[in-house]
Amino acid sequence: MLQRIFPSYYRHLVRMAWRDPQKIPSMMRLKLARRDNIPPPPGQRVPPPLVIAVRPTYNCNLRCLMCNQWGENGVFMKWPKRFVRREMTTQDFKDFFDEVSSFKPYIYFTGGEPLLAKDTLELIRYASSRHLVTSMSTNSTLLQDKAEEVIRSGLDYIYLSLDAPAPCDKEVIRRQVNRQDSNQRAVDSIRHLLELRDELGIGLPVVQIQTIIVKENQYKLLEMAHFVEDVLQPDVWGLQLCVHTTPELSAATTRIYQENFGQDQVGWEGFVRVFTSDMNFEEISWQLETIMSSRWKFKLRIYSPTGLPGFDLRRYYLEPERDSCDLQNFSCMNPYVFAQLQPNGDIAFCGSQPDYIVGNVKQHSFLDVWNSKRAQKWRHFLQKHSFPVCKRCFSLHEYQRFTKS
Repeated sequence: MLQRIFPSYYRHLVRMAWRDPQKIPSMMRLKLARRDNIPPPPGQRVPPPLVIAVRPTYNCNLRCLMCNQWGENGVFMKWPKRFVRREMTTQDFKDFFDEVSSFKPYIYFTGGEPLLAKDTLELIRYASSRHLVTSMSTNSTLLQDKAEEVIRSGLDYIYLSLDAPAPCDKEVIRRQVNRQDSNQRAVDSIRHLLELRDELGIGLPVVQIQTIIVKENQYKLLEMAHFVEDVLQPDVWGLQLCVHTTPELSAATTRIYQENFGQDQVGWEGFVRVFTSDMNFEEISWQLETIMSSRWKFKLRIYSPTGLPGFDLRRYYLEPERDSCDLQNFSCMNPYVFAQLQPNGDIAFCGSQPDYIVGNVKQHSFLDVWNSKRAQKWRHFLQKHSFPVCKRCFSLHEYQRFTKS
């Protein structure tokens, strides 16, 4: 019956609500919420966040070139002493979910590679038991042997990273620690997960393939679209621009950190990647237009700023110091809608550069950390300023939907 009424993606959302009706408030809060009162009146606390990213580990088994953690310029590759060790126990995470369940945030498990942590699926089961909408981002290479456990964990949504069809002539994007063909292994794991999900009749999690546009896959975008539809057949395909910056912009950001917060930053150093004119922007634009104007069995999700008024693809990649579209005065909504829980219990507002910590949930309650003096200082700064690197921040554009409508 559902198949006749709803397309695949929406059919799975109905399944999500049907499986646990107590998750509906969280689903609606994420979809419909607006933060019309930014900043709040003096003396008032900021309402709880809509999204909390949970990092059980920063370890990863791949070395993808665009990754700010483990890529060629990755933070943990260049500054291993910045690696955040796991200090949160399984019970600490469960206590955290107990606390935040009162305001129903969307819980997003990420890493590193979250499946490298032995208790990630246990944590997903527990968060789901507290009626929290859960999602996970993974490189898919460890999914093959854990597919059934993932499906039965109660996970609602899963993001599977894949940037080119398989097999590849050369693995130029997904570099691995070992010599295994990670791209083919990821494809095999994705197909297994989808087939098993249908075989078990559970219908969840919703499966989204995530592709990032870089020069190494610039001629394979349309081919990737057909590969996703014909071979993988997920519910959603997401296409996203590569977050990047320059050494000069990162250095300028560090100076602002030092002047205003008395500390340095290295998070954006991991995104230093200089694109040159060897990218064929006409070809990329043609492929994007063809993809967006075509009908697909999957739900296509093109992430902002692509499609915004005045967006210029060439300017986005070649001139990261400039705005990529005509919309001016974007304000950062992260410190009002998003929090990131580190493996040691630290809370940060910025997923791209969690150098500035507003508190630790092993020492204080989450809502006290969320409204701490350090949190207020960060918000106050971003009300008037932005960092030089922020013009290419994924969240800067995506979270604008939570501004006043």
